[in-house]
Amino acid sequence: LRPDIVLYNEPHPHGEEIGNFLKSDLQKRPNLLLIIGTSLKVIGLKKMIKDMSRIVHEQSNGIVIFINKTPAPK
Repeated sequence: LRPDIVLYNEPHPHGEEIGNFLKSDLQKRPNLLLIIGTSLKVIGLKKMIKDMSRIVHEQSNGIVIFINKTPAPK
């Protein structure tokens, strides 16, 4: 039996739906991004967070908050 997780280099079974939600959210030009509990070691997630952060920072009052036990990678 396989657990309900996505392993490295595997496509997410709901990736298209997630992409549609992300696109819809970013079109609304959010001014807050809250990132909690990720090491940002997964390349796809790291890229997604960077893209979202860039759009939030483009807003005059945009704020990105990163909460994690370990420091963010550079």
